[in-house]
Amino acid sequence: MRPVERYLPQQPAPSGLRFSRDCLSEKVLQAFEDITFPVTYPEHAELISRNQPCRAVFALYSGRAKVSTPSRDGKKVMLRVAQPGEILGLSSVIAGTGYTVAAETLAPTLVRTAKREDFVEFVREYPEVNFALLSSLGEEYEQGLQTLRSLAWFTTASGRVAQLLLQMCPAATPAHEAKAKLLLTQEQIAQMAATTRETVTRLLAQLRREQVIQIRGSILTIRDRRALERLQL
Repeated sequence: MRPVERYLPQQPAPSGLRFSRDCLSEKVLQAFEDITFPVTYPEHAELISRNQPCRAVFALYSGRAKVSTPSRDGKKVMLRVAQPGEILGLSSVIAGTGYTVAAETLAPTLVRTAKREDFVEFVREYPEVNFALLSSLGEEYEQGLQTLRSLAWFTTASGRVAQLLLQMCPAATPAHEAKAKLLLTQEQIAQMAATTRETVTRLLAQLRREQVIQIRGSILTIRDRRALERLQL
């Protein structure tokens, strides 16, 4: 096994830049390893601080991180959950600005860190990574836009929570139940829905009583998709 492969995700990354033999050459993989170093962070570690100078990018190889921004009243609004394969700080590096969001680990997380100057030179030297970077930026934009649309379109907390539950379990149909792993805590759901943890707790309890959803351990089951859709109206 080549040294760089020790840090690669064992499963295909769901989004973002994927450093694997499937999309990048051995030469590029080695070049990326040469400019980065692995760091393991515990849960709740701060990777990026908003408004701080952009000095590095962070490629997630395992674990997850929440990407957030403050609202006008100072509360955290979680924009998305970064998954293995994504590069945090990418847009700031390309734009040449400070970090515009904050990022905090949600679980023990392994990243490979590259200094800004080294990463920019790497991209210039190996243009074959450009398409992967553009795809990553596009997905990052779409995920953030989806969160902002939710805040703008759904005026009630129940509507925003219902939309999040449907996003977590997209296979649910009016005629069939669907299951998905619930990866967010109630506090994190509250941050994405711009509400309080107490409100989320109350809403989830109500939905369980009405048999709209079922939560057993970390497994979410949507039993009545239409009921969740009605909450969005």
